[in-house]
Amino acid sequence: MFLDPEEKLGQSLNTSLIDIFKAFMFEVGLMDIPLQRGKYSWSNNRDPSTFVRLDKFLISAEFEIAFPDIFQRLLEKLISNHNAILLSKLCIDWGPKPFRCFNFWYKDEGFNDTVTNSLLVLKQKNPNIRIGGLIRGSKLALKKWYGNSVRGTRKPIAILEKEISEVKQRLQCGNYAPELPLLLVNLKANLWKEYRREESSWLQKSRLK
Repeated sequence: MFLDPEEKLGQSLNTSLIDIFKAFMFEVGLMDIPLQRGKYSWSNNRDPSTFVRLDKFLISAEFEIAFPDIFQRLLEKLISNHNAILLSKLCIDWGPKPFRCFNFWYKDEGFNDTVTNSLLVLKQKNPNIRIGGLIRGSKLALKKWYGNSVRGTRKPIAILEKEISEVKQRLQCGNYAPELPLLLVNLKANLWKEYRREESSWLQKSRLK
């Protein structure tokens, strides 16, 4: 339901329903908040077109006091005739995220060599360097190693799953090639490795022992 004649474009308006809805909101103590990135949330996808702001969040005064920076934002519409609405709070930029070393890194090829080489280089540059400097230096080396060497050579899970599906489809359709079975084995091995990485990452983030 829309709250104002300006929230509808096209066809006729039923102002009595608008008044009823406004009275209901006043009775229960709800309020609307501005919508960002758009004006309407629904369209009939016809000619002539009708656009209405049907979708919205209604909040109480207590909620607004608790979250004064709250806002709702219109998301892109792909297939549905409704736009999804995101209720969010103004985020504060606290700067770069703190460094985190994930446990699955220890099993990656090059991890031990990266740490060892970075410590040797740091000691050569400054023989009197303390443990804090060694940790900071090795941290920078690990970030560079993972960002450039490891992450760039890995395929996301979604891409691996798609490639496996395509290979299986070729085999199902009789489009056989000698290299397909080995390719399928390698893709499944890489996918299993990525699954284990993701599982280890979520386990570490959950702080479970």
